[in-house]
Formats: sequence, structure tokens, C-alpha cells
Amino acid sequence: MDAKHNLKDVLLVSANYHLPRAEIIFRRYLPEKEIYFQAVNPPDLKLSHWYLSWQTSRLLLKEYLKFLFVKFSFG
Repeated sequence: MDAKHNLKDVLLVSANYHLPRAEIIFRRYLPEKEIYFQAVNPPDLKLSHWYLSWQTSRLLLKEYLKFLFVKFSFG
């Protein structure tokens, strides 16, 4: 990927709940690159009261399961 695009540094901007998994993946596939990560807070996502919303609870559970899969797959 980087040979084709001649990347030197990477800035990855992603939703705060998604960034831990994205960081593992990017560090795995671009180990020689300097990668900067910036979390953003989706305006409609209320993480402080995640347990009050079925949609938010489901979203976070799905993301956590994906995170575990990536963590144990990539190490």
C-alpha cells in the first residue's frame, strides 16, 4: 500500500469507540510508518449513558467483540 502511494506518515481520525481496534489494524499493516491517531466523539453517541440506549449498547458490544477478535488474531 505505502509503496504505491509513497506514504510517510498516516493520520487516522476515527470515532472514539472504534479507534482501539483501528490502531491495532493499522500498526499491523503499516509497522514501518509513523501513525498518528485522533479520536472524535460522534455527536449523537452518548457514551456516558450507553446503558440507557439499546442501540448504543448494541453498537458498543459489537465493537468490543470485533476488538477482541482483532486483538487475539493479531496479537
